[in-house]
Amino acid sequence: FPSHDSNRKATNWNVFVYADSALINDIMLSTIRQSIWFIISILAFTSFLAYVFSTLIARPLRRLATLSASKPAPHIVDELNQIDTWYDEATRLKVSIISSMLSTIKQVNLLDREASTDPLTGLFNRRGFTALAPVITQFTENAVMSLDLDHFKKINDVWGHDVGDKVLEMVSRVLKSICRDSDIIGRFGGEEFIILLPGTRVENARHIAERIRATIEAVREEGLPSVTISIGIVALSEAANQIPDAIKMTDLALYEAKDAGRNCVVTWQQAVNTPQRHAEPVRIP
Repeated sequence: FPSHDSNRKATNWNVFVYADSALINDIMLSTIRQSIWFIISILAFTSFLAYVFSTLIARPLRRLATLSASKPAPHIVDELNQIDTWYDEATRLKVSIISSMLSTIKQVNLLDREASTDPLTGLFNRRGFTALAPVITQFTENAVMSLDLDHFKKINDVWGHDVGDKVLEMVSRVLKSICRDSDIIGRFGGEEFIILLPGTRVENARHIAERIRATIEAVREEGLPSVTISIGIVALSEAANQIPDAIKMTDLALYEAKDAGRNCVVTWQQAVNTPQRHAEPVRIP
């Protein structure tokens, strides 16, 4: 080979390497095998890294997908907040899902409240009352009372429906001011109201009902006619702790109060023990 050293002289020799084909094939196959195993090792290592990273990337996404398919609820939001989204895209997705779920929960609560509440008086409607009442009837003694405004149709006919609505609002304010926070007050439609008094005996409920009756009778508001109310009462234990049965029984007592001249309080026991439906009701002083 030519020399690059200036102190050496080129010999102009040519060197030839000779080997048989079998040796050459063995060398080439060995080289190829080593190359293949090297490539396989690289691919295996690369695949392992890809699997690890894809698992890490997919793990929060999989959890987000599972929870986002669940029914929106506060505990689901808490679980979403606990997901470790270690990269920006997953974090943005989590924030978006949480925001959407919170909005849905808010809308559902609003719709449920509207579906369970009378829009005029703010009291429970029939649906809200019947759904909530059984939950708080765990006391030994509970009382239920039905209340009905006397001659309310005449008020609407003479004074107009706007005044009739204001009368209903006035009655609801009186009920809220006299009843306890634990009592459930509902408007069952028209001029009829229902109250559940947990942990209250019939005798105590009669005193509360008489107070309600006397207060409404004494109300004098400008632009509103004087109104009276009739009330029927039953002990929930007499209805085998069934709210629908108790309501029917208070209605019977209420009808007796109407027949007895209105503006009075009658218990279910008084109603069923009255030989004629025109007996004079007992007034509570």
